[in-house]
Amino acid sequence: MLGSSHPDSFNVLFGDGSVHSFSRTVHSRIVIRFAVAADGEVVELP
Repeated sequence: MLGSSHPDSFNVLFGDGSVHSFSRTVHSRIVIRFAVAADGEVVELP
């Protein structure tokens, strides 16, 4: 498991050991981009 689920959000553990909360409304493509390590792609959050 990469994180934990909450009513309006979910927490994600990053490779550097930090934990970040994402809204359940965030598009799945954005979450997937964060899961790909060091590919050089820039991720912009709305």
